Amino acid sequence: MMRTITAACFAAAMMLISHTDSASAAAWCAWSDAYTYNCGFRTLEQCRATIFGDSAAYCSPNPANGYGESRGRSKTYPGR
Repeated sequence: MMRTITAACFAAAMMLISHTDSASAAAWCAWSDAYTYNCGFRTLEQCRATIFGDSAAYCSPNPANGYGESRGRSKTYPGR
């Protein structure tokens, strides 16, 4: 009985430890072409340093918005 409780506590602790925020997507993506990209950059400077020297590459904000959610459109109205 004691081994079962200990094993259950250990398994619960491992599950809690394994779910950290470090796995979330970063804020910037480096794009080499339509199919080659890396969205692992926290800052624009990191992204720019990575693509330095590749004239076709560019950096853009991560479309996943950091948590796997699509970006919402901003509510701006023309003429206001």
